[in-house]
Amino acid sequence: FIRYLVETYYLYNLQILILNDNEFPSGQMYHHQQEYVNQVKKHEIIPYVWHMCWTDNREQKVHHLKDIGMWFLQESEFMQGMCENGLKMLEWTKNNKFTDDIVTKLCCVSGDYWKYDNSNNVN
Repeated sequence: FIRYLVETYYLYNLQILILNDNEFPSGQMYHHQQEYVNQVKKHEIIPYVWHMCWTDNREQKVHHLKDIGMWFLQESEFMQGMCENGLKMLEWTKNNKFTDDIVTKLCCVSGDYWKYDNSNNVN
């Protein structure tokens, strides 16, 4: 991957910015950097987003995101785990009429995920 970035830089004179691993970690970090994972669990480090690549399937990705406290979708009887299971989600979408606003309400969360006090400690 890095080779392609370097080639792109030289061939097309494009500016390339690499995201900071601590702020935008990947699944590779979850699987190979346990100390970092422990710091996230203790809220000593708070990444902006965690891309859970290097993980086999959706169920494992959800399990790992829950483990580190970065799974924010609410559990509901209506949803029956469909946001956690790709096959259930696909089946539901085939059998139900839905609009973007329904999917947004059911499978998206926005807002403050951690609360800070004046000393920047996480509550």
